Amino acid sequence: MVSSSVHGAFGAAALPVAASAVTALAALRASGRAPAMASAPLAVLPWVIPIAGALSGVAAARGQRVSAAVLGGAAVTLAGFVAPRLLRTRQPDTPARGSRLTIMSANVYRGGADAALLVNHIRARHPDVLALQEQSPGYLRKLDQAGIRELLPHRIAGDGRRLNDAALLSRHPLEQLPVDLPSVFVGATVQLPSGAAVPVVSAHPVPPATRLLERHWTQTLLTLPAASGAMAGGVLAGDFNATLDHPAFRALLRLGWRDASAEAGQGGRSTWTGRGGLARLAIDHILVPPGAVVRFLRVDRLTGSDHRILTLSVDLPPA
Repeated sequence: MVSSSVHGAFGAAALPVAASAVTALAALRASGRAPAMASAPLAVLPWVIPIAGALSGVAAARGQRVSAAVLGGAAVTLAGFVAPRLLRTRQPDTPARGSRLTIMSANVYRGGADAALLVNHIRARHPDVLALQEQSPGYLRKLDQAGIRELLPHRIAGDGRRLNDAALLSRHPLEQLPVDLPSVFVGATVQLPSGAAVPVVSAHPVPPATRLLERHWTQTLLTLPAASGAMAGGVLAGDFNATLDHPAFRALLRLGWRDASAEAGQGGRSTWTGRGGLARLAIDHILVPPGAVVRFLRVDRLTGSDHRILTLSVDLPPA
């Protein structure tokens, strides 16, 4: 009786794990307009792999061949789906003939993040540009009080409302970017000392938490510019509320953008923990154009925020 119950338990475990593998393969073929709610479980696929592998081993030890085969096959399939983002992409030995840029991105959680700590990170990492999300006028004042204007004196910022809460702060002069962007994004051209003008966008689409927000989120991602034209040689950075497994985000990557975390072999590293600290998802990204050379990428904690800070040093190709 006990043996039958255990066998049934492993059979029950095998089915949803195998279904996850099938969903992952289907998502590879999905268009950018595939519903985010339908693909939301894909965000936790990396966590399914060790579970499936462990269950497969236990099932094999108990002589449950079918369950072991199903679970083992699912683990291998999912590993093949996720592994590329965990391996550093070989970068060219010679730098791109453009400009080196260090950019930091931080979601400050409705202006609740520790402003002094963020400024300390800026002093330590020396970014040329800071892309903020969920800022507010009050939070910008806190940053000013912490001394950010001495480090990043130039800024272009939304008014702080939910659909206009992105900002760019820069060590170098900024000019408004002549590109049509959704209201949840802020774009500017950074005028580097070398004379190069680098287009940079701070991104923050709404999370696909309901069907209505899902449609807005998908449409926002699908209207972003390609890594060419006005955005040639530029960078998109921010909280995209999307992992590498969401079809709409992969549609954005097909426009020529490359995920710097994946290029650095850190594509599976979590950047968002959720309010309770239990979530572990990589939804913050810095996207770079073809020909860019990723030098380093750092992930730092930010007290008071449920997101982590991303800092990227990259050699950008000329526009």
